[in-house]
Amino acid sequence: MVSCTKCGIEEPFPFVCSYCGKPFCGDHRLPESHDCEKLWMARPPSTAPPPSSRQASRNSFQPSGWLTGQPNKYWFSRTELKHLGLGALLVALVALNFTGFFTLTRVTILLALLFTASFLLHELAHKFVAQRAGLWSEFRLTVFGALLTAVSIISPLKLIAPGAVMMSGQADTATVGKVTLAGPLTNIVLGFGFWISSFMIADPTTRFIFSWGAEVNAILAVFNMIPFGVLDGQKVMAWNFRMWAVGIGFAVVLLLLNRSL
Repeated sequence: MVSCTKCGIEEPFPFVCSYCGKPFCGDHRLPESHDCEKLWMARPPSTAPPPSSRQASRNSFQPSGWLTGQPNKYWFSRTELKHLGLGALLVALVALNFTGFFTLTRVTILLALLFTASFLLHELAHKFVAQRAGLWSEFRLTVFGALLTAVSIISPLKLIAPGAVMMSGQADTATVGKVTLAGPLTNIVLGFGFWISSFMIADPTTRFIFSWGAEVNAILAVFNMIPFGVLDGQKVMAWNFRMWAVGIGFAVVLLLLNRSL
């Protein structure tokens, strides 16, 4: 158990701030919630870092602007792309170990890619809904989460949480709830899509891959909707209990339906 630096509450899986590197509980995970000493790094990209700090300039998060070179509603920074790439690599290695690391085939590679894509889409859903609400939002690896995921590559116990989507800005409970619900909801939609598609496929191998896709997304949705710690479920429940109940209900139904095949 690790104590939150802000309030002292003990957490089995604390959220580690990517800016100051200290552990926090779910209520104080955001930089502005724990009065982060490096809060300027979490401000929207239009805010320049202090000119007196050369190190700050190297670590500032500037949007790439993608094609136009200009800031827009949806954007990625070079730093975020690096973190997403490393996070995806860790998740893919865990998935390969789970599906057949030592017996690489076309099927095991496809299963690993599907698992990795489901994880990335979950995180990107958080990011895009937050950006649509006008918040600064980028994915960041966390030291604790990345280490857990790396250990899971060789460990029989799989804990996949290499990082999380960071947010900064003024947001009420409803906005935070909608942002956090976006990830599990994406997995639920993907899962039901794979499950329904599996009935339309005659080839047993392809049907197995689609069924795997439904299983993976159902597990991701159920796990993240647990109202505990830094998981999405706690913030969704704090916003709207009915939405949380409907979300976890659909996730559980998807899991049970897929396993009944």
